[in-house]
Amino acid sequence: MSVEQQEIAQYVCLQAPFTMLDSSACEYFVNHLDIIYLTRENQTQWLQSENPKLFLIRSGLYDLVDGKGDVVTRLAQGDYFGFPSLLTGEAIQNRLEVQKEGIVYMLSQTHFDFLRREYKSFEQYFVRAHANRLLSSHYKSKNDSWSERKISELMTRTAITLTPDASIRQSAKKNERAWRIVNNDNAARALSRGCDRPRFTQPSTCRRGRSTRRSKQYYDRQT
Repeated sequence: MSVEQQEIAQYVCLQAPFTMLDSSACEYFVNHLDIIYLTRENQTQWLQSENPKLFLIRSGLYDLVDGKGDVVTRLAQGDYFGFPSLLTGEAIQNRLEVQKEGIVYMLSQTHFDFLRREYKSFEQYFVRAHANRLLSSHYKSKNDSWSERKISELMTRTAITLTPDASIRQSAKKNERAWRIVNNDNAARALSRGCDRPRFTQPSTCRRGRSTRRSKQYYDRQT
């Protein structure tokens, strides 16, 4: 190895998954990678479906953006990108936006596939990374869809209606969910007053020390 390759190897061998692999895997990666300086001017030319690659960031800061313009993830030193298309063979859906220019290492599909065949831990690492990316995107999409829906669309039960003279207890009985809410609220209030056994059938009269005083007064009158 040249002096430059040795310096690169020192960095690569400290990155997952190479920390779990034989040194020969790291050497193969270093001997077959290409080096680019990623800028805003050339950021559009690297993520190409007809020539997919694995990218390892050495320096810089980048956003991976999906087709809707949403940021999928922020990429920095030690992060990989480009692996989903290498694993699935599907067209690249995301694009790259450079926030801070830097050095990036690239590995071709052929050499990526070699490491997958020879080192199962290498393959498993990127399969898990791909699964985590999909899961993160799924939850983000799910949360966004909920936040964009109208309140009326989120309601699964009709509103409770009651007459003007109806009590809260009567309205609660009309809806099982509301009944549980009232009971839970009563329990919380009772606990806050020091009652360890709140009752829901009638208003609680429990006060700290009151029960003891009433018992004593009754006893004095009897004696």
